Amino acid sequence: MGSADQQVKQDLEFNLFADDREQTLHKQDINKQEILQDAQSGGVRESQAEDRNNGPREFEIDSRFLQEQGSNRFRVFTEYEFLKRYEQEGFKGQYDFKFSKKQRIEANLKALRLTQVLFMRMELLKAKDEINQVAIEKKFQHLNITKEELNLKEFQNFSFSTLAIKEEEQALLAQYSGFGGLRDLFFNEEFKELENELKDLIGEMYYKEIRESSFNAYYTPKDVIESIYLGLQNLGVPKDKRILALEPSCGTGRFIALAPSNYEFQAVEKDTLSATIAKFLHPQVRIYNQGLEEVKFNNEFDVIVGNPPFDNQVKIRDYSSLGNNKSIHNYFAIKSSELVKDNGIVSFVITSYFLDSERNAHREILHKKGDFLSAYRLPNAVFKESNTNVLTDVYFYQKLSKDGLERRKKAFKKEESLKQKQIAFVKTALFAELVSVNSHFNKNVKHILGEFEIRENTRYGQENIKYEMLVKDNGNWSETLKKQLGDLIPVFKDNAPFEKELNLINFSLLSTEEAIKVNSLRVGNLFFMDNKIYVKGEYSSCEEAYFSDSLDISKMDLVPKAHILRIDKKNFQYKSFLNRDEVQIAKKNHRF
Repeated sequence: MGSADQQVKQDLEFNLFADDREQTLHKQDINKQEILQDAQSGGVRESQAEDRNNGPREFEIDSRFLQEQGSNRFRVFTEYEFLKRYEQEGFKGQYDFKFSKKQRIEANLKALRLTQVLFMRMELLKAKDEINQVAIEKKFQHLNITKEELNLKEFQNFSFSTLAIKEEEQALLAQYSGFGGLRDLFFNEEFKELENELKDLIGEMYYKEIRESSFNAYYTPKDVIESIYLGLQNLGVPKDKRILALEPSCGTGRFIALAPSNYEFQAVEKDTLSATIAKFLHPQVRIYNQGLEEVKFNNEFDVIVGNPPFDNQVKIRDYSSLGNNKSIHNYFAIKSSELVKDNGIVSFVITSYFLDSERNAHREILHKKGDFLSAYRLPNAVFKESNTNVLTDVYFYQKLSKDGLERRKKAFKKEESLKQKQIAFVKTALFAELVSVNSHFNKNVKHILGEFEIRENTRYGQENIKYEMLVKDNGNWSETLKKQLGDLIPVFKDNAPFEKELNLINFSLLSTEEAIKVNSLRVGNLFFMDNKIYVKGEYSSCEEAYFSDSLDISKMDLVPKAHILRIDKKNFQYKSFLNRDEVQIAKKNHRF
């Protein structure tokens, strides 16, 4: 692609939320010396140094990041930057490290500081004049970032369709493990110095976020994630077709990093710091830095995987979901069953309370929507690297269509064992006559992956003794799980996801400048945006470019009705949208 083409492409990639105030600002005759003085004094007029011709730019000064008055500013991605898909492969290196608590905290601090180096680097690379450079240097001066760290010379040919980050820097970011299991940092005098260093770096707002996450957010070990993908493969999820996947609590993106190459992810992460690390590690993934209940998805996902946060005290308000007012882990399971497509599969590593709780309204809801496929109880020590000793399960579930639910009713009448398997998922029973455990484990003791014992739980006092299950690691739980996953029956059906509007440009996500650019095109013009090629239509409609393809009429159920162009006696014509390779070929043979 030539330089002119590159400029057109960059022109389409403006900041997502330019408001009228900013647009008016571009038209003003700004006094350069006045702005320079403001920038040098740390004033808040830095954003006025935008390019008056091109509008606000990525990696530019933005008052959104002035989280506090004064010089303490911690830069994170804007909403636009989180949602943009950069043309850059994700990190596939090491994530698991055997760190002590202190080493974890220190690694987290290094990673968080590195994000500021990266943001400063990209802002300086994009700065077009002295005004912006001075403002950027002033913004980050409290961090004492060196020229060697910035390493601007190495990135002179930096393209703004990528992030200016090296693989070895991604490897350092991958050592960030969040603050789950690190409550001592916030409540133990031994770590007071590190706590103060953290607070000085990230500021009060983000400090409160991570302190809250220390109670319920634990990062998932590699063995667990690989087992989930092996289970999905055994359930029939193909490795040679595009799989649309959602990670609803992605952390730094471990599930994304270990996924098969044909998985195409979107992700949600409420914790802004974890989401920022995840975006640097997986630039190609659209990340929603919100709570899952705040994101509006179509029912478009083939699979949903993850490790939902656990907290019996936190209830989620989401009136659009049957999981409304449920504890956070139960909400994630129900909401995911609503977001996955018919015949799609949800697989989580999830707290044992999800299956073992005697209150089973959440499991009743799931039973009415689909099939429990299987579950496997992990040893308590699996999450020891996160400094916690929680009991968790690997869980597989399939959403059924209305026809599928009807077929299940008929199957229950013919084969009682199928019915009993689903009933067992919903109910609990006494295990060893002492503790309430999901009936699935009473009937499938081999799915408890280790030596188990029932012990007294006296955390509520001697007068309120309760019993709980403890599963000890016998050293080979991972191998045992992989063998048992071989018993799963392929049930995944490659039905096309719901895509009624998936291939149209969503104008609500465009900035004012982007909308103006698109509207200025002629009907029929091709243009490149968000790693896809679109065709300008009438009345501002823009549809993703496609080929006309043909299939036997018996396969019409595999294609969304909205994509069918014509039906003949034996075949039908449909819209076949460009895959990644086809987009790259089109870019080489077409000028945009």
